[in-house]
Amino acid sequence: MRKQIGILAAVFFCLAGLAFMDSGLAGTLSQKNRPPLTGFEDIPKDDRSLARLERRHMQMLQHVAQQCALAKAASGKAVISNPAYAKQDNCQKNGLDKLIARERDPGMKAYHGAISASRRYDPGRESQYWRNVKRSAESGRMPR
Repeated sequence: MRKQIGILAAVFFCLAGLAFMDSGLAGTLSQKNRPPLTGFEDIPKDDRSLARLERRHMQMLQHVAQQCALAKAASGKAVISNPAYAKQDNCQKNGLDKLIARERDPGMKAYHGAISASRRYDPGRESQYWRNVKRSAESGRMPR
């Protein structure tokens, strides 16, 4: 009986994870859901707002990582627990990009686009990374 409840719970979390990603695996894996990179004009200039955007971005990334881990665990796939490899996880990349695409705050969309591609999906990114974004915005150069 416990095993059946465990299986049902795993299925529930898997379905919840897929529902979170809205259109299932097909939509999650598609590239059309990636938000367009916006210019620096929507990025706030003050340190407090930039630090707030960094915290929100990391919270969104952590939320997506948890949903992906639950979905993978329920499907029996190996779960990547090493943060160094998490940024290479397509589930997390596509999930975060979909969340950002739905975001109503143009500052968050611009901030997401201003984070370098190598750090955008990195859950180990330092909390002061917003300073790099500020420097990029001030210089007018998009990150690589």
